[in-house]
Amino acid sequence: MENEKGVITNSCGSRVLKLGLCYLQGIGTKKDPKEAFKWFKKATEENNAEGFFRLACCYLMAYGVEKNKEQAVKLLEFAAAKSSPRALIALLFLQENNYSSSFFNGVDKAASDESKTRKSSSYYARRAISLKYAIGAKSSTEKALKYLQRTSKYNHWMTFELADSYESSEDKTRSFYQAVKLYKSAINKKDKRPALRLARLYNKLGNKAETMIYYQYAAEKGNPEAAFDLAKILLKKTNSKNLKAQSRAFKLFKKAAANGHVRAYYDLGDCYYKGLGVKKDKARAAECWGKYEAAFMKQANNSIHGLYWKDLPDQVPIKYDKDGLPTKYQSQLKDKKDILSYYKKY
Repeated sequence: MENEKGVITNSCGSRVLKLGLCYLQGIGTKKDPKEAFKWFKKATEENNAEGFFRLACCYLMAYGVEKNKEQAVKLLEFAAAKSSPRALIALLFLQENNYSSSFFNGVDKAASDESKTRKSSSYYARRAISLKYAIGAKSSTEKALKYLQRTSKYNHWMTFELADSYESSEDKTRSFYQAVKLYKSAINKKDKRPALRLARLYNKLGNKAETMIYYQYAAEKGNPEAAFDLAKILLKKTNSKNLKAQSRAFKLFKKAAANGHVRAYYDLGDCYYKGLGVKKDKARAAECWGKYEAAFMKQANNSIHGLYWKDLPDQVPIKYDKDGLPTKYQSQLKDKKDILSYYKKY
């Protein structure tokens, strides 16, 4: 599956991840850390953000692999940059040298329970993420915002999360002005997200000059989505005489494709076929389109899940109200062995 920006969002990857959790936690089978590690690694190969988090936990806790804290931290930072809230919580635990939390064993509740001790420096930050994303705690936008406001001054990750909350909120707390201010504050060389979010927000607000500035900044920092978006804008506003803009767009598509943006291969092929920013070359166009198509064929067939997987039917309605809306659910798979079998089924 491809998201609206053309980056692979592999639905199979999430099922590979769940299969790994079955082996890690002994759901329907004996606990097998080596098998868990194998499936978590497969999830990362399919660009699953939570897969990177789980793989990091394996390195951190020596599950199915030799302990490697340095590698674990690298993977957690990468996962956090891909917007994995669990990876962010893990990094906060590590900041206070807590390497033994049951959170690293897959117990989400630990993120909330252990944060309530108030003895650690990252209490408010961990509590904020737990409440914002309902990880081990009931979601509460109001409380999350309060904790984020307390922590955003000294933690750039929390600054970004607060900005995101102000931008995406659907109630009276929404404030694009605050979001812009905080995104600018959060920009640094380790986090590629604020610049891209700023560019998209300015684009939404109709500020073309700032949109281009921050897309360019994010693209220069190696963000493939920014490079792709900027290329599309350049081609949209260009014409047959603006060869400089076409050439720039072509280079940006090429850069985005090289950094894993699948849709960029399609547009790169289009450039070769139409001669946009590059000499016409139908053979190269076909090569790019082939890579675009192959990426989706691979993601559909390179795991045991095959092409026709459906999501785990873990909840089915059994009672409805007068308007026909479900009021009560029942798990369709009662036996834990059924769960494992479901994920292993071809």
